[in-house]
Amino acid sequence: MAKPTRLAIIEGSTRVQRQGENVSKWFTNYVQQNPRFEIDLIKLADMDLDPVQSQDHPRSGKYSPGVQAFADRVGAADAFAFVTPEYNHSFPASLKHALDSCYAEWNGKAAVVVSYGGVWGGMRAAEQLRPILSGLGIATMRDSISITAVATHFPPDGPPVELEPVETVASSLLVELDWWAQALAAKRAVDPYP
Repeated sequence: MAKPTRLAIIEGSTRVQRQGENVSKWFTNYVQQNPRFEIDLIKLADMDLDPVQSQDHPRSGKYSPGVQAFADRVGAADAFAFVTPEYNHSFPASLKHALDSCYAEWNGKAAVVVSYGGVWGGMRAAEQLRPILSGLGIATMRDSISITAVATHFPPDGPPVELEPVETVASSLLVELDWWAQALAAKRAVDPYP
């Protein structure tokens, strides 16, 4: 059996009152049941990413200490799960800022989007995110994990409810994510991303 896929789950929202903490906690607990993955939960609200980016282009690899700590965690991952809400028909600026903070550390890896929201379940955010990830050399899974009516699934005073259909989708997408992550890791080991 190949070594486990190192999965960085990135909680994209930094709002004080955000459902993202509930969604990323649920997803982390769900993935932890799968021995194919080692998990690093990265909460952007806890990261020290520069509000004003340095004069050095992210492709230079010259980072401030806070960005370097983030880039090191991104670089150690084989795959990513981006947990994102839909704000105004897109994903939050905090996630875009994080994606733009480093460059080479993202390249040649696989990702899945875990979106949440109201009626649409964050699907517009997921679709807006895909071309950004492609621009960073990240292979995204065709489908995404989408949680509609997020507040009903994550009540304020109890455990998550009625997530079985979402978990069914998540189960199949994790198999696909692991396949891509392992294939890309094997390729990077013998032929670095150009």
